[in-house]
Amino acid sequence: EQLRRRLLDAELSIRRAEAELVGEWRVFHRVLEGYDAGDMRYLAQRLVEWPDMIALLAVEQPSPQICFARGEQVSLDMSRLLRDALAPYGGRGGGKPHLAQGGGVSPADLQPVLERALEAVHEEQR
Repeated sequence: EQLRRRLLDAELSIRRAEAELVGEWRVFHRVLEGYDAGDMRYLAQRLVEWPDMIALLAVEQPSPQICFARGEQVSLDMSRLLRDALAPYGGRGGGKPHLAQGGGVSPADLQPVLERALEAVHEEQR
């Protein structure tokens, strides 16, 4: 577990560099392969230590899960964003304004859910 966390920590600056600039925010969105829900949540929490960062993450294993998180300079409610993104696919989730997690969708729906959330982020910045 400790080695896994070190690997995730080592990836942080790479993930930030891969993030898409949307207005004043950076958005890292990805279905993470080879990661589980615990890794996903840990990575989301570490990414949003950067105040301008939004993490829109999903994993397939052990079951499809999604996690949205935001840094302190981002005004979006992640719980609402997650519920809105999951609703058309029959998924459910919730959490707090800065961190939300959910599931109940098929693996094939993970990417469309992330794309729907990313579009909402773009709309917010227009």
